[in-house]
Amino acid sequence: MVNKASWPLHLCYTPWFQESVRTTSYYLFKVFYKTSLEGLDNTRADGPTIVAPNHTRWSDHLLCGTPLPLHFGMGKVAYFTPAPPGSSWAMRELAHLKMLAMREHGMYPVKRSRDTSPEAVAYTYECYIKPKHHETILKHVQRTLPKDNVDKLSLLNGPTFTRYLLMMGELLMWFPQGTRHPEGDAGGARPGLGQVVLDLARDYEVKTVVVPTAILYEKVGGMRPWPPTSGLRGRVRYDRPLEYDDLLEEYVELKPEKDSPERRRIQQRFSDRVMERVGRMLSEMRDSSALSQKFCQ
Repeated sequence: MVNKASWPLHLCYTPWFQESVRTTSYYLFKVFYKTSLEGLDNTRADGPTIVAPNHTRWSDHLLCGTPLPLHFGMGKVAYFTPAPPGSSWAMRELAHLKMLAMREHGMYPVKRSRDTSPEAVAYTYECYIKPKHHETILKHVQRTLPKDNVDKLSLLNGPTFTRYLLMMGELLMWFPQGTRHPEGDAGGARPGLGQVVLDLARDYEVKTVVVPTAILYEKVGGMRPWPPTSGLRGRVRYDRPLEYDDLLEEYVELKPEKDSPERRRIQQRFSDRVMERVGRMLSEMRDSSALSQKFCQ
């Protein structure tokens, strides 16, 4: 049993619902994917921690996250918006149920540059946080992030809420690639991870533990009946925490202009360093998988 998030973060979701989803998912993945976990001890750091895996399919968050004390996860803002005007009754109800399930499970919205629909553009954290908790959450964000100047909930966004969660010492999952790569590679890192981690360290002197993580789905042989269709086995390897003192030293010496090209380059180097570690782990895992299947033949 995982404890709920600290006050007042647990007001943003429903703890019993999250725990039921976590428990159910854990055992389902054990049955259907024969989940193999390596290096879990590397995730048990004191203070803010980010687990940073490659992103292959929709199940990554559950496969990688259910063994961890995760209370919050990122979701694109489209998951939190109602069905577009003119949709059928069934589509409207389905969108509403999806919104409830995402929020009550602990997912929070992050706007991406590709989210250009009117519903996504107009969406704010006033919609995400339950109205009865608006004042409580806003005041706590202001006390926790005094340098961010969040005067109202409509100014709160995905990166700022992530900083708030890390300041509260939460463990989060972040996909540095930003979108799914079905081929299972470790390329295409984006600078967002580096931006949040380095800005937090610069502005509040809070250093986040970043754990590069590799997720590999592999075929298995034999006549085993499970899983009945995919024939996949899920392997997760949590690596030792990333060293980035050299990047942080360069970063804090820069002037804090928002769009400084050099600033973005260092953020990108941070994310690339994470995914380079992930790529090496994936290669090792594929080699060991090929070797084990060779001996089983």
